[in-house]
Amino acid sequence: MCTSPKLSRLLILLVMCVFDHAIPAQAMKPPTFESHKPQIDQLWAQTPLAKQMTEVFDSSVPKWTYRMNNGLPFPDPWPPEQNTKFVYYIHAVASAPHISGAEVQAEPWARITLSKNGSSNVEPLAIQYKELGRQGVRPVRSDEIEIMKHGEAVWEFLGALDALPSDTDVLIVRTRAYYCLWLRNNSLLGNVYASRHVAFVTWLNCEKK
Repeated sequence: MCTSPKLSRLLILLVMCVFDHAIPAQAMKPPTFESHKPQIDQLWAQTPLAKQMTEVFDSSVPKWTYRMNNGLPFPDPWPPEQNTKFVYYIHAVASAPHISGAEVQAEPWARITLSKNGSSNVEPLAIQYKELGRQGVRPVRSDEIEIMKHGEAVWEFLGALDALPSDTDVLIVRTRAYYCLWLRNNSLLGNVYASRHVAFVTWLNCEKK
């Protein structure tokens, strides 16, 4: 089939336009825990809690391990800017047969900091630890499950921000609901994070949720 030069140029421009809009920019992804596990394990081995795990065999004594804070990143600084980074905290938790419906938590002892260019690094916060107390657990309600479903969309939204959009933006509403739910259900650690990210937690305005 023959086409005129003018029509050919039009078809080329149309194809270029389609591909230009069909391939979105690659979203920033959270750091994978496994990629940092050797370094985190090395830092963990230096903590008194790790030593306690190897020395205590009494089943009634809480056994400590560590956990990343459920993939919840805290942006820093806030309001967002081009160089805003995202902090994942790693904290110690313990359980024992005599502790029912709760786990013992300690302050974060390390963190992973992720830059918008995808680079990340692990750094210790303290070799000693401060026990926070027992954090209770309960079944998640159906309305909370709906909020939690937006976690990945909230992360991608925050990762793309370099300025605050309107408060009426639907993803702003979902971001506040998502973080406030986590902070309420994890009040011990939530209070620690709130003290380290005052501007962001103040912006969340969880008291009115």
